[in-house]
Amino acid sequence: MRTIALALLLLFSACIQEEKPLLLVDYAHGEIFPPLDPRDLGYAKLDTVFKEAGYEVRVISEPLTEKELRRARVYLLAGPMNELSEEERAAVRSFVEHGGRVIVLVHIASPLREFLEEYNITLGWVLAEEENTLDRVHDFVVTGIEGGEIFEDVDSLSFHGAFSVRAPESYAFTSDRAWEDLNLNGVWEEGEPRGRFALIGIARYGKGYVLVIGDDATLANRFIGEEDNFKLARNLAEWGLTQSSPSNSSAPRSRR
Repeated sequence: MRTIALALLLLFSACIQEEKPLLLVDYAHGEIFPPLDPRDLGYAKLDTVFKEAGYEVRVISEPLTEKELRRARVYLLAGPMNELSEEERAAVRSFVEHGGRVIVLVHIASPLREFLEEYNITLGWVLAEEENTLDRVHDFVVTGIEGGEIFEDVDSLSFHGAFSVRAPESYAFTSDRAWEDLNLNGVWEEGEPRGRFALIGIARYGKGYVLVIGDDATLANRFIGEEDNFKLARNLAEWGLTQSSPSNSSAPRSRR
């Protein structure tokens, strides 16, 4: 009996030691870029980055609950087309307040506005650029990025149809000649806000953080290899494993 008890104790100890931090990927709110999908607009490469950093990756396709979030280290909400319910938002609030980290990637702004306002984060509109453009004015590269550990070795990022982000801490700025293209015609017109806009925002809430990237394409399979997008993904995975502030660095921070 003693031998059996010892064997069970060793097995239990091994299970505890082998438990991995969890990345919980939302797929319950109409997301059109599917997780674990190797096609151009899937997130298989991003998921692999987290797995290689030591995470277990789990996809949730049912309404979110506190129980589902309880063991998660990071919750990824990538491109939702439908709003989170009041109960789901409460579950996320509790998760963040107790030290959880949320990464939000924006496809359209409307399903996220009410959710993000709880963390003092607001979304503007789709940005257009006159500098560092790619195929069109809505696709461009942002350079000169500064910040903490999340942006280590990240000098440039590419965006494809990104929304502006206003947050307590703001990063990844356009040039001064960018504008919010309210009618999406690719031409600046009178009345369209013009200036320098951030594409990444971070807010602290309780012991945790909410991080928003104004574009869900930046980390999709097709674009994650552009510029330093992959380095950003790798840094995000590492950030989720630490207890430090995302801006814990001697480097100056870009603020709006």
